[in-house]
Amino acid sequence: MRQLIGESRQDILETWDDKRYLFLSVTSGEVEIRMGNEGVSSTKVSIVERPGLNNSTGQRLWDCAIGLACFLSLHSDALDSAVPLTTTTSSDDEKPRTKRQTTAGLEGPLRVVELGAGCALASMCAQHVLAHVEGKLSIVATDVKPTVETTLAENLAANSVSSRQPAITASVLDWGTSTCLQVCDARPPSSPSSPPPHLTLLGSDILYNPSSHSLLLDTLLAFCRPTNSSLTASARALIAYKKRTDGDGAFFGMASKAGLDVRKVWEWGEVGVWSFE
Repeated sequence: MRQLIGESRQDILETWDDKRYLFLSVTSGEVEIRMGNEGVSSTKVSIVERPGLNNSTGQRLWDCAIGLACFLSLHSDALDSAVPLTTTTSSDDEKPRTKRQTTAGLEGPLRVVELGAGCALASMCAQHVLAHVEGKLSIVATDVKPTVETTLAENLAANSVSSRQPAITASVLDWGTSTCLQVCDARPPSSPSSPPPHLTLLGSDILYNPSSHSLLLDTLLAFCRPTNSSLTASARALIAYKKRTDGDGAFFGMASKAGLDVRKVWEWGEVGVWSFE
């Protein structure tokens, strides 16, 4: 049956009454990324979701992802970790800040890594707003293996763009493991002496499970405070957060106690964007 309906990788849900269900993927209407920066055109993406109960939360589009995409479309310079990040108030009344064209003079490349990417809306937004960074940009959307192989892959395929824009690479990343360092380093193996990247981590709705906080913190520290200082020229993480469960906000205190500079830089209703440096 899975082959018949084109869902060969989808798990079958078995319920208490011995019935079996298969949840299909659904495609949203177009989501428009409207750019505030003069001279940068808007773009539209279609989001593929899998709303079945047998799937992880990463296979849905959540409002924090939309909020983070809004923030990046208004403040695209936040994706350059070498540029100081200014705290803003509320949603700026949707008035964009002028893009600071600093990337042209950087010695190292820009690298954007999305954690728990799911539908990868933040990665696709970064791809569009940084399209002008020719030859200096790499974007990696990461998640657990089941999501990378289904929802993440489907969304990247559904929104393939012109070769003029940097491609998004999908990668499996288990938080708190040594693979963090491999994802971090944008330099090709043939040029290990090339300048290290300016790294920005993105995450949305990744704090809802307090039991995963220690692994997430280990991951942020591996990226933002690597033991090998030559891995990154600069680093920051931007996480969009909305209270979901009791205790999920404790992560900010954990990160601060671990030595990260933690602050809220933007608000959109119940969604806040937080910076970790």
